Amino acid sequence: MKKRKIFFLLLTIVLFFVSCSTIMTKEQDPVTIPVQIDEQSGKTNADGSTTYNVLNFDEITVFYGIDNPKSVLVTKFNYQKEDISSTDSESRATYYLDNITGPYLACGTDTIVKVSAANNLDKTITKIITLTGTISNTYSQKLDEGVKIDVVKISAAVGFDVTKSWSISDSTGAELEPTEVDLEPGEIVTVTAMPLYDVYSYDVMKTRLFQDPIKVGYGTAYETVGFCTIVE
Repeated sequence: MKKRKIFFLLLTIVLFFVSCSTIMTKEQDPVTIPVQIDEQSGKTNADGSTTYNVLNFDEITVFYGIDNPKSVLVTKFNYQKEDISSTDSESRATYYLDNITGPYLACGTDTIVKVSAANNLDKTITKIITLTGTISNTYSQKLDEGVKIDVVKISAAVGFDVTKSWSISDSTGAELEPTEVDLEPGEIVTVTAMPLYDVYSYDVMKTRLFQDPIKVGYGTAYETVGFCTIVE
């Protein structure tokens, strides 16, 4: 009986150690779906952004649980990336980012704005729907317990401010192009805009004296580069 108690005590300690060895340091990853754009369909808008059709239309509509949408479009902003440089005086601090991969394009599920329009006339009309809202970059990571890495280092490594948030109608030039929708008599449509991300993955490494660096975590960074629009 005593041996069994000792065994269960050791098992409990092991399970506790495993459960605490890796911790989340940021909210959960945004739920996203990779998107494939049709480069040949690109249309330049008045604000310099470009709107594309998508090649994986069916996959996206199933992901969002939408039956028979009128359209699924992707619009990429036209803006100059900020010059993000590290403030570290050391070329390799105790913790650093390595093995950065990406980006790949993905649509998120967080709604930027959702607008409806109706046709109460007895003829087909074209409605212009203006979309406004706030968007932001973000990141998430899992690090071994006790590991801390400054967000400035993350931003410097991936090349953009991972905490930046801004209005889509401000001076960045990132504005949502008005959406034109043809409506039959009595028809109602809903236009939903969601973030379009460039997604990067990375490892967090720790330097060691006279030894090779070891991996102590990993993460994902999301740069908002446009928006995905679904008309249903």
